[in-house]
Amino acid sequence: MQALTKTTNAKRLGQHTTIEALASPLLVNINHIHRVPLFFNKKQCGTTIPLILYSALKVRYMSEMGIVKEENRQVEKGLNEIVRRYLTDILIFAHEEAEKGRDISVANTLQELIFRHVVWDEYLEVTEDNLVVKTLKNKAHTVTHMRSPSVTIHAYLCRWILEKDGLNPNTEYKHVNPYVREVIDDVLKVVEGMSPNKLKTGGSFSRRIQNEILMRAFKNTMTSDELAIKIFNPMVKR
Repeated sequence: MQALTKTTNAKRLGQHTTIEALASPLLVNINHIHRVPLFFNKKQCGTTIPLILYSALKVRYMSEMGIVKEENRQVEKGLNEIVRRYLTDILIFAHEEAEKGRDISVANTLQELIFRHVVWDEYLEVTEDNLVVKTLKNKAHTVTHMRSPSVTIHAYLCRWILEKDGLNPNTEYKHVNPYVREVIDDVLKVVEGMSPNKLKTGGSFSRRIQNEILMRAFKNTMTSDELAIKIFNPMVKR
């Protein structure tokens, strides 16, 4: 699928699309959040995942199964069961860690677990070592830019930017600012002249920047065949 050249309603992508099309800053009328429902310990304990991150996991899952085009609900059904299993493991750990006085971010732990699996090919397993504790270091990082609104970037994306350049992921996140500003410049060029009102229906500017960074990370590790895998368009009812 060719890159979008103008603002495009997500439904116009058709029943099938690619992860790259879903991440385009020109895509509008789209919900960039995928919800993971879970009933745990007699209450609703679901969470949300950025759509592009969930889609990347789906693409990797389909690739491992030798599927190049999503044809039925079996792929999503199987994948959601896997995600719920890891979410359950995180909730169990979070309960245990709370008794020790440690506050675990369930959503951030799940997101970073998925991200590192897709990008660094790390084994999908919840351990005490990969729990994301609610600390100042694990909060989203804000980057300012002279020509755009300030943007917030997930901590795990900041760590990836540092790691890809061979830097210590535990260093100060201010070192990612030049890279993020380059990404902002590139996205501004793409959306230049587009209707601000239309663009608003495609999510915040921060979401567009995060999607762009996610795609750059995925392109470093995904094959061209994986990037071409056709998944169901989440905005088209089936």
